[in-house]
Amino acid sequence: MMRTTTAIAALICALALAFAAAPARAETPMHVKQSQEALERAKQSYNEERYEEASRLFALAAQIDPGAEHARGTPYRNMARCYFWQGNYDKATFWYDVYLSGWPKAADQAEIQTERDAASERRSDPDRKLTEADIYDRSLLELVDTLRARLEAGSPAFTADGGGTTRLYSRAIELGYAMPTLAPWSASLRKRLLDELKARWTPAEGSPLPALGDEPLDVSRGRLANLRALAPTTDEMARVMAWQRLTDAFGDFEAEKHEAAAGAFVDAAAGLPELDFLGYASALAQLKAGKAEAALAALRSAAPGSPTGLRPYYDLLMAEALITKGRHKDAAELLIQIALAAKEPPAQRAPAQKPDGPPGNLD
Repeated sequence: MMRTTTAIAALICALALAFAAAPARAETPMHVKQSQEALERAKQSYNEERYEEASRLFALAAQIDPGAEHARGTPYRNMARCYFWQGNYDKATFWYDVYLSGWPKAADQAEIQTERDAASERRSDPDRKLTEADIYDRSLLELVDTLRARLEAGSPAFTADGGGTTRLYSRAIELGYAMPTLAPWSASLRKRLLDELKARWTPAEGSPLPALGDEPLDVSRGRLANLRALAPTTDEMARVMAWQRLTDAFGDFEAEKHEAAAGAFVDAAAGLPELDFLGYASALAQLKAGKAEAALAALRSAAPGSPTGLRPYYDLLMAEALITKGRHKDAAELLIQIALAAKEPPAQRAPAQKPDGPPGNLD
């Protein structure tokens, strides 16, 4: 008994800690595997008539795989059976109803309805409507109400102090909340965290790079850790890994590991094609690493994110790379072009060259 209780505590602890420091993994189904492991332990406890222990493990499976989506609700059905055999017919009826309403097309609906009716008949007040207040204590339900309100209000998922809506979600998990609403809440938090990462790493208009001083890198790392703990889909996990590479790249850049940063920027670009500053970032890192030729190659293949605002940044960096290569004449010519372009009034600047084809203007 002590060994199994310790195992349950370890699983709960691992789930809670995942929100603080989940390791970077490319295996999206990991949460499904962990949920299945909890289910197997729960079934073993159930078959050995250790129903209280089994009910905790079934609830844990529904938390690891939010809302028991991949398990098709079976943890809820089996939680009801645990409470039935413990003689707690109110809780048994409640969880039977959760399963029957949440998975109305399940093949065992008729069988479970019969079990539910048997539990309900044994209740002291069969007509009383059951609510979550019959399952969870008041303090947990107050926390859940706050979590629901924050989600509806669009509050930040993760904040610089480690708080945010994901902290409320993880606290609800730690306190035992296991309702099917975990599934949409988890999905909403994952989307919000991804949106926050995108906002953090999108440069301000007219700037070639995001401002590193605006927010510590640990905040992005915290968002990524929370994302990995929230059971991401395959597509979401691919984005998580790309954002992780980008965060690592800026970490290497700050640590003056410029060559490593240049490679990480290139890797990140494959998963984040919408961030068109990554070619510039890679070139800048290559130049700082003393790889002027690689910087020139990166700049030639990189297109500025804004045709009017960012071209000078790219050209100036290219001029610096040319100087480093000893190509001073080429650099001087490029710098003269930059200076002349800057002096021209916008209306007098030459229009962009059009490809061969029909006339650009009609008489």
